Amino acid sequence: MPEEKFTPKASFLDDLGVDSIRMVELVLEFERIGIKIPPESVWDIQTVGDAYDFYLKYA
Repeated sequence: MPEEKFTPKASFLDDLGVDSIRMVELVLEFERIGIKIPPESVWDIQTVGDAYDFYLKYA
């Protein structure tokens, strides 16, 4: 996938084609590097920017 697609506003589902299984994998990667995301917040990660914000908030 071209780098240009990965903008802060890029939607994981609509723009990048990421399905729910891949989103779970993303959360597991966060946990693997020591970032715990509260379970109730997982579905708030809709865009690349959201993922970055969660990284900054919980790192």
